[in-house]
Amino acid sequence: MPFAILIGVIVFIFEFVPQIGAYISGFIGVLFAATQGWEVALIYAIFVSLVQGVLDAQVLAPRILGYAVGLHLVVSFFAMLIFGSLFGLLGAILAIPIAGVASVFVYASWNAWRESHPEQFPEEKQGVDAPEVGVVET
Repeated sequence: MPFAILIGVIVFIFEFVPQIGAYISGFIGVLFAATQGWEVALIYAIFVSLVQGVLDAQVLAPRILGYAVGLHLVVSFFAMLIFGSLFGLLGAILAIPIAGVASVFVYASWNAWRESHPEQFPEEKQGVDAPEVGVVET
């Protein structure tokens, strides 16, 4: 493969662009592979489409970004899907941070509601062998 290091640098740079960065770097890589013949370009295109485009951009990126922000995989995936569909590239870039901020507000509101309305939340029973929360056994 010609210019393998250059392709690696291009892929590294475009990985910072969510959703479409993998496809852009893959297209540039296919152009470089086309200099070696259409067979090499076809093999590279299939590899890029399956591995880099689908696995990386659609599976790993939401999981890694969601874990970094503290979101569940499903929440981060749907946030990227919805914001990307509604607002395009800018929405896909800002989806995880916006979902993270929203989850903090929802979590804080839920905890405030639980503290102000304890009668609506019955005590959770511990197991027989489990100590109560906050109690230190000596």
